[in-house]
Amino acid sequence: MEDYVQTVQQMSDMEKINVAPDTVFHSLSHFEKIDDLTRTLLSESGYVMDAIDSRLAEVGSKFHASFARSPREVLEYVERLSPDVFDRLPEPDKDGRIRISVDAGRSVGTDSIIDMSELDRDELQTLRTDVRNDCVIRKVRISRTCLTSEIQIVLEADGDGYALITIYPGVKAPPLPKDGGSDPFWDRHCFIEHEK
Repeated sequence: MEDYVQTVQQMSDMEKINVAPDTVFHSLSHFEKIDDLTRTLLSESGYVMDAIDSRLAEVGSKFHASFARSPREVLEYVERLSPDVFDRLPEPDKDGRIRISVDAGRSVGTDSIIDMSELDRDELQTLRTDVRNDCVIRKVRISRTCLTSEIQIVLEADGDGYALITIYPGVKAPPLPKDGGSDPFWDRHCFIEHEK
């Protein structure tokens, strides 16, 4: 497990990124498959295989297995693509988190969020609302796959370095509005549910 964290921390001389096992487990819903090192890390941290496989099976934006099989691999790819990305971090958002958006220039996965202006008439008829984490969201049923070249990384200050909060493929999305609030992004976007 120390090798896993150390590999990520060595990516940048100026910034240290801690990838905790709980964060790795949380991020599993954004991967089609994970590598043996990640599975071992989670197992040694107390996660059982059924929980790991269940989290991987959750619906959401997914990194292609051919692109990456762990948060570590995604971070390493971003570091190779843009070597100074972790040295020149953007200012934190209102919630104190730092959001990094990178365009890989090629498909890295599938997106589970779509702008409603991209929906056809039949798809618009499947729109419905649901509740996720105490927030009202919109969902749409579509049969097509929405590929993405975008990678989103969310960090938070952690002592002398940073903690990875989440990592996913797809459009940069702000937090869901709480308490029935409104947000310009979420007023125009909805979550994708694929037709079976």
